[in-house]
Amino acid sequence: MAGFQVYLNIREYHADVYYNTKTGERVHAAFPAGVVDEVNYDGSIRAFLFLLNNDCCVSIDKSRRFLSDLTGGKLNISKGMVSKLSREFALKTVPERRTACADMLLSPVMPLNSNRQLASSIYFLFQFAKISEDSFRNS
Repeated sequence: MAGFQVYLNIREYHADVYYNTKTGERVHAAFPAGVVDEVNYDGSIRAFLFLLNNDCCVSIDKSRRFLSDLTGGKLNISKGMVSKLSREFALKTVPERRTACADMLLSPVMPLNSNRQLASSIYFLFQFAKISEDSFRNS
């Protein structure tokens, strides 16, 4: 990886802590919008780890180690943060996934794909199911 460098841009926030002498309750001032966890990572870091773990099938431990090695040990992300990325990204795409499913269900023809490998040849079998309009009418 000659010539490849990763730059860390660290922004640290401090909030004033207020103490109620009557109740003993401690309250801190508000943080900026979007700062919800103790440590927040940029979307590019989260997307990189998500793709490395899910698209490239690299384990969580190896993904964390790779990012740590890439940053010279300066960035050590927890297993919990990496493991929750799939759910986090899935929740952000709910409208798109619903639209895609609705488009498929409302299509007059729905492709069903089944790939078969026999001996040394690969056969592709495409099945199409015709959906009648009657199945979508209210009875």
